Amino acid sequence: MTGMSGNEPAYVISVAAQLLGMHVQTLRYYERAGILQPSRSQGNIRLYSQHDLQRVQEVRGPGVVGEQPILEPGESFEYTSGCPLATPSGIMVGSYEMTTAAGERFEIRIPAFSLDSPHEAARLQ
Repeated sequence: MTGMSGNEPAYVISVAAQLLGMHVQTLRYYERAGILQPSRSQGNIRLYSQHDLQRVQEVRGPGVVGEQPILEPGESFEYTSGCPLATPSGIMVGSYEMTTAAGERFEIRIPAFSLDSPHEAARLQ
């Protein structure tokens, strides 16, 4: 990859997903949502650049904004957080891994939602 600008298509979707540590379907979702716009080969194969890969960030770690709340059935936890955006808007999607009092783990999926800069007018794409 010597001499590449970072904008040159270099990775097929399976390699891009592996480099990002995520499923291929997640990258396809990001494309449908307009987060990523990979180049296409003559055979219509998605080709991702280093710049494309840098637009996606995954956060893992214990807790929510530094806390690990213990919730009883029917309780909820609200919080406010933020993240740096390279553009006026973005999309966040994710999941939380939860553990019951008995030690059983389960996942709560967070559907995609819009992140918009409070300093710029929101634009629909």
